[in-house]
Amino acid sequence: SDALGEMKNYAKLAQLTQRWEPVLKQYFADHQLEGTPTGDICLSYYYLACAQAALGQNQLKAAAQHLSEARQHIAAMDNVLGGKWLYCSAQLHLLQGHYEAALQENTQRLRLSDMTDRSMEVIIKQQRADILEKVGRRLEAGQVYRDIYFLNDSLNAQESKGQLNEMNTIFQVSEKELENERLQRENEHAQQENERARFRFIMIVITLIFISLAVFVVFRLRAARKLKQAHEKLLVAYDQLEETTTAKERIESEIS
Repeated sequence: SDALGEMKNYAKLAQLTQRWEPVLKQYFADHQLEGTPTGDICLSYYYLACAQAALGQNQLKAAAQHLSEARQHIAAMDNVLGGKWLYCSAQLHLLQGHYEAALQENTQRLRLSDMTDRSMEVIIKQQRADILEKVGRRLEAGQVYRDIYFLNDSLNAQESKGQLNEMNTIFQVSEKELENERLQRENEHAQQENERARFRFIMIVITLIFISLAVFVVFRLRAARKLKQAHEKLLVAYDQLEETTTAKERIESEIS
């Protein structure tokens, strides 16, 4: 199923290169790129893509034709394009059964590699191991497979470390979001508490006002009642005084 998936991917790559061909020709005509360094780079990449698609589908004759066309536009073999061409050509010779030519080109490709790209190093060494196995140099092939194993282990460790760092970053972001949510809830809770405290204060003030008014009314009523009682006593006293005065005047009138 993996091989079938790879075949489908190479078929898609072939379709893409076919679609790009007329576009590339038109672009070259519009910008007069034929024979220029920029044009050579573009065509090199294009024909190498065509060769990779053909190799993936085991179309060796087409692959050889595309590699020949790509080589015409590669100025030097000691750069990225040269390295790609050497790898594809070695793969072509491996599939054709020309193992010595494949091994020679693979050796050239290894010499070009600065070994900083571990993933590419694994691919090149995998090709070398396959070639060595085909020519019967199994001990050397086993050593290369051993190197590939350690390279893959290192790559997996780096990938795991990268995933761990990514998870740590996500966790820190999530932790920060949780902290922000917690602070937001605390702020909302504090605002609600402030609103409740303000409401309680207003209610206390209103209650105090009502109590003050009630006390004032009670005292006012009590004072009015006392004033009424004093007034009534004053009226009684006044009536008694008036009666006494009248009696006095009557007695004085009788004596005289």
